[in-house]
Amino acid sequence: MAKSFKDINRHECTIRKRSESCLPKLSPNASNWEKLKRRFRKTLIVSSRHPNSKQHYRSSAAITFERRRQISTAPVYIIHPFSQFTYYREIVWCLIYIVIFTVWPILMAHVFYEDETQFRWPRAFSQAINVTIFINIIFNLISGYHHAQIKEAVLEPKRIAVNYLKTYFAADCICLFPSTLLAWNAVGKAIGVIPTLFLYFRVPTMYKYLRHITVLMRLSDTQHEIVSLISLSIYMLHWCSCFLASVDYIYVLLGDTNESWFRHANLTGSNVTVFERYMWSLQLSIAHFYSMGGEIFPTHSKFDYVTLSLIAILGSAFFGYVIVIILQAIGTVNAAESKYEELLRQLYEYLRSKRVPVNINKRLTRYCEYRFQKRYFRTEAILATLSEHLQNEIKLYTMRNLIGKVEIFKGLPKGLIGSIIASLNTEIYLKNDVVVSAHKPLHYWYIISHGTVAMIHTSGIELCHLEDGEVFGGGRLMDVTDFPVNVVALEISEIFRMTKQDFLSNMKNRTIYERLMDQVDKRQEILMQALSKQDPKLQEKTEILFEVKKGNILESGLPRAKFGQDF
Repeated sequence: MAKSFKDINRHECTIRKRSESCLPKLSPNASNWEKLKRRFRKTLIVSSRHPNSKQHYRSSAAITFERRRQISTAPVYIIHPFSQFTYYREIVWCLIYIVIFTVWPILMAHVFYEDETQFRWPRAFSQAINVTIFINIIFNLISGYHHAQIKEAVLEPKRIAVNYLKTYFAADCICLFPSTLLAWNAVGKAIGVIPTLFLYFRVPTMYKYLRHITVLMRLSDTQHEIVSLISLSIYMLHWCSCFLASVDYIYVLLGDTNESWFRHANLTGSNVTVFERYMWSLQLSIAHFYSMGGEIFPTHSKFDYVTLSLIAILGSAFFGYVIVIILQAIGTVNAAESKYEELLRQLYEYLRSKRVPVNINKRLTRYCEYRFQKRYFRTEAILATLSEHLQNEIKLYTMRNLIGKVEIFKGLPKGLIGSIIASLNTEIYLKNDVVVSAHKPLHYWYIISHGTVAMIHTSGIELCHLEDGEVFGGGRLMDVTDFPVNVVALEISEIFRMTKQDFLSNMKNRTIYERLMDQVDKRQEILMQALSKQDPKLQEKTEILFEVKKGNILESGLPRAKFGQDF
């Protein structure tokens, strides 16, 4: 029975997998409690399932390195900002903030018009909020954060605490003020409402966490902006309505004796329900927030004029903000994203006209997403406007992480590294793409920037995996015979390659030559050991081929090219 395209391109790894969590393995006799602790510990380290992890760690090897860094340097109680625990905690807190910013303003607006016996449930709600905020403060003190400037997750407890103290610590602590300590009189009610106003410093946090929910709903960036604007406009009206319902009581405390619209509508009595007060306030807020004009309710209070004017100004400012967001969406600010979307549209139209199969369509889409990162730039045209020196400087800077990963580059002069980097070209290989085929002429030397490839013997035996910063292909470029191995990408991989001519030219440097030969010999030993574990007969045949290649068996053997020879 013929296999489907999906089955043919599915990689079944035969190499023994290491622990993906990088945590120490438990003993076979470990108790259930120890297993539970280890499972919980996995949720605290960086996870590839977090939506933001792929933006900062572009390969599985980078994520593994970050896990090892956290396990080796950070205390066990520190939570990574891109962990599963953080992801679900932020979703839960987004929902909590939505409830708080919806229910809490209503309760605080109408607390002035209720007696103590009727306000039992609001007090319970206030205590529940204080408990959740206190728990959130504890989690913020042990949760790492991403430093945008150094592009690294900060996991040191001292730096985490200092960062939290500089941001939201004061506002969170003020919100914990126990209103039950205040007397239930006019002044006590007014003072008790003030700490709740510091909750509004967390509105940006709520919209930051809201992105996780829209990602779960698979909404695009544009749809996320629309949802955010609609919800913000609803909240603005809601908060203005609650503000109108509460501000009249404060004006009376300040000595206003003129009849306000609130008192004219007889909304101050204890027999008026919370819903009635809220709907009257909402109607007035909509009229002034959207600048509909007209005096819906008569008023003789100068405080009313000030309050309603502020609401009108706030509505005008909000619409100005909406216009700016719209201009950003269609203007030059998002030009790169617009060009990328236009490129995808053209690609889809081309594939549709050629009737390309769906599986190839998906592969091309994944290729574009990885290569352009949802931003399309005319790189060649931009670099063509710069001098050759500036081009090399930009290339060196953009490849600084790659230079630090490759062992043979360590300690080399900057000029020599620059000449090597200038000879490299980027290629993107999708999952299951063949990078190097066995028994075929090799024309390039390869350096893995991001991704993972597998070296598979022609017999079907998987020998080893190569990850970020590792090189391959140098031995075959310098040897007459080749090793019967295919190199296949296990995930979307960004690989730099150098032509054979440039490679042999750079190998005239003794330091690079010696380092590369040491690496080639070590790689051959690893491959031999892996092959001997799977099939000793194949390992024996391969060793004979190596001896022939080195000239140790036949006098006419062609040895490996040495330093100083013409390649």
